[in-house]
Amino acid sequence: PKSVASSGDLSRFYVLKVQNFKHHIDKLNRNDEELNPQYFNNADSWNFLVDNIPFFECPHQKDIERTYYFRWWSYRKHIQYVTSPLTSMSFFVITEFLPKVPWSGVFNTISCAAGHHLREGRWLINSTYMEDYSRFWLREGNPTQYSFWIADSIRALCLVNGNFTLARELLPALKANFAKLRRTNTIQPGERVEAGVISIPGLYFNTDNRDGMEFSIGGQDGLRAYRPTLNSYQCGEALAISRLSKELGDSEQADKYAAIAAEIKKLLQEVLWDEKALFFKALPYRPHDPLPTNSSNSYQSQLVSVRELIGFTPWFFNIPSDDKLVAWGQLMDRNGFYAPHGLTTAEQRHPKFAIDYLSSHECLWNGPSWPYATSVTLAALANVLNTKEKLAAPFVDKEAFFNLTLSYARSHRRTLSTAPFPAFPASPALGAPGVGELRLFHPLQEAPPLNPATPDPSRIATTVSEEKVVSWIDENLNPFTGEWVSRAILQRWGWPANKGGRERGKDYNHSTFVDLVITGLVGLRPRPSNELLVINPLLPPHIWDYFCIDGLKYHGVIITVLWDKSGLRYGHEKGFHVLINGIKVASASRPRKLKIKLSQFL
Repeated sequence: PKSVASSGDLSRFYVLKVQNFKHHIDKLNRNDEELNPQYFNNADSWNFLVDNIPFFECPHQKDIERTYYFRWWSYRKHIQYVTSPLTSMSFFVITEFLPKVPWSGVFNTISCAAGHHLREGRWLINSTYMEDYSRFWLREGNPTQYSFWIADSIRALCLVNGNFTLARELLPALKANFAKLRRTNTIQPGERVEAGVISIPGLYFNTDNRDGMEFSIGGQDGLRAYRPTLNSYQCGEALAISRLSKELGDSEQADKYAAIAAEIKKLLQEVLWDEKALFFKALPYRPHDPLPTNSSNSYQSQLVSVRELIGFTPWFFNIPSDDKLVAWGQLMDRNGFYAPHGLTTAEQRHPKFAIDYLSSHECLWNGPSWPYATSVTLAALANVLNTKEKLAAPFVDKEAFFNLTLSYARSHRRTLSTAPFPAFPASPALGAPGVGELRLFHPLQEAPPLNPATPDPSRIATTVSEEKVVSWIDENLNPFTGEWVSRAILQRWGWPANKGGRERGKDYNHSTFVDLVITGLVGLRPRPSNELLVINPLLPPHIWDYFCIDGLKYHGVIITVLWDKSGLRYGHEKGFHVLINGIKVASASRPRKLKIKLSQFL
């Protein structure tokens, strides 16, 4: 049962005064229309957060700080306490939508973003929520309803807890889940296939819909394809099972799954890497044009024509070889994926790129920015900068990571309007929209890149008062204006009940943000061993004069990381400091990578 009242124990906070941040939660509650009150309702929110989250402070117009607390506040809404009709046992699950939607499973759960749920929720002080949720998927849920990197996610949870008891309990079920997808989503050696099908045993196929990415350009109208997504997930799954087996002392199983991961990695890089576009792409399962009989290849001519943001997914699991880093040159390219309000899901130079308000479906992956994909891409970029920063320097750097994180934070907004439905923007190339011109194609005229040192001209709240702009997370957004596209379409349709009803996407739990702040900007890199604590902030030089994260539970101890340029803000001498249980254990003159022997403090 929940405890509505806070425990009142603030002993894990050694630097920050939590009351100084209550104004964020008060404002969120004040501005919120609580359409679907959940287990921890708004009245419970402050006490829940005080008891369960690390507190964080940073400058920069407070955009990242404000969004940090908003994402914890909205995540809290999705924690549900349910009772199984099968076992009569009660436990916690996490939802994607707050209202019940027809395509969800038991308890309104959906596996599509469950990997994000576990990554974000692993930083909660009370580990019961994530442990219950992990068990649910492997006992009563349907983890293969959508693509879901469940073994990697559970290992990620264990890396923060420093305890692999849950992994030991669930490892047999994780292996069974992996085997199921290997049976259903790959062609087996020697298996006969229909005429026209490209047979590549060991490579995974799926539809964009089952990846949760409907109506993508490379999805070939929902047809099967060998996709960078599921192949990356399954390579990551095999690696996670291998590493868990090793960490639990089973070297034979560790070697077995490492070999499977190596096989998938080889196929992913040989088959799905476009040697001309220098990018990972989807390969249709049954191409429209047959493969030439004299082709030596490798299927290069059959790869889809478009670069999509999913091409960065392999780096989420640190899969690709160094020669593939050239792909990252597309990230900040204005004809590639960069846009002022969010990364686009398809490259903007492609003729089928569109921001379409007249589609017959509201969930479009042919251009709009999706926080789901942004989360994967930024986590992948953090991996690159932590392992291959010098090699990646010609293409991406810490400044790119910071600017994209800042842009992502600023996208968590909605301007309140009394209009019956939002006006639909038109491309400057098309002029004022007529009845048949509500479809926005990329105008090839974006705003300049964000400059954190100066006010951002693209911020949504430029002509309205602060109280007219509320923190918001929804499904997908217009990368050029910041408007939430799915919401605008559904509102124009009158909020159909069979689509989830009014404001179905409000507080949508389909991505991460907190995890990117902790593992990226702050730079805590979880590890299985108690030997080392690694902190590597992905902050450009001179970007912030201060920041602090406090009360963060990791491997059973409390971590505080702070940077104070002046030495006047936090009661410590100036510099970059790491504290364990309130004791300073490492310092530097500026934020940089630190390695600390953790074992002596356990």
